[in-house]
Amino acid sequence: MVAATANGVGKSEKKVWQDSDPNKENYFNNRRALVGPGCMINSLSDGVEVVSGTKDLQNICNDDLDDYATIPALVGATVVESPIISVKDNQHYYAGGTEAGFVICAKSDASILALDLAMFYKIQFLKDGENVGKLQPISTGKSVTGLGLSLLTIPGSDQVNKLYTATAPGNFDEIKLVQCGVDAQLGTAINIKYAFVGKAREYT
Repeated sequence: MVAATANGVGKSEKKVWQDSDPNKENYFNNRRALVGPGCMINSLSDGVEVVSGTKDLQNICNDDLDDYATIPALVGATVVESPIISVKDNQHYYAGGTEAGFVICAKSDASILALDLAMFYKIQFLKDGENVGKLQPISTGKSVTGLGLSLLTIPGSDQVNKLYTATAPGNFDEIKLVQCGVDAQLGTAINIKYAFVGKAREYT
C-alpha cells in the first residue's frame, strides 16, 4: 500500500493485522514468528555496553526457529527497567489487543525453569520507534507441562521452550524485552529463540 506525501513522493504504509475477528480485514489466524525478510533486531540494551557473552544475535530473526541467541542476564543490584533486546517488523503493524512475546529456551534440567522469572521481565510495545503505553507484565498462560508458564518440549531433545507473552495496549510494530529488577539466581544467561505475535491455535 502506498500513499502520497506532501511533496508527492510515495510513502509505504503498513497494514494493521489482527487475529481477533476473522470477518474483518487483515486477519491472520495463527501465531506468526517475527523472522525472515522485513524483521530485524532494532536495539540491544538500548545503547548500554553489551555484556561479554552475548552471541549469535543473528539467530533471533533467521528462518530456523530452532536457533537461538545467548544474552547474559543483567545482575547489577541497581538494575531497574533495563532493556535487553527489541525486534521490529518493518512490513506490518499489529492491532492493540494482540498477544506477542519471546520464546526463551533452556535445558530441561536448567535452574531457569524452576524460577518464576516472569516477575523479573516485562514487554514494551512500540510503534514507529515510540512507546505504546506502559511496560506490560508477562502473562502466565495455561501450562502445558504443569511447570508454571507455558512450556513446550521438543521431541528428541532435552531443550524446553518457555513463552514470555504480553498483550499489546495499542497498535505496534516492535516488541522489547525489558528486565525489571534482579534476583540472586538471575545470573544465568538466557537463550532467546525468536519473537512472535498472535495467539497459538490449540487443537485436540
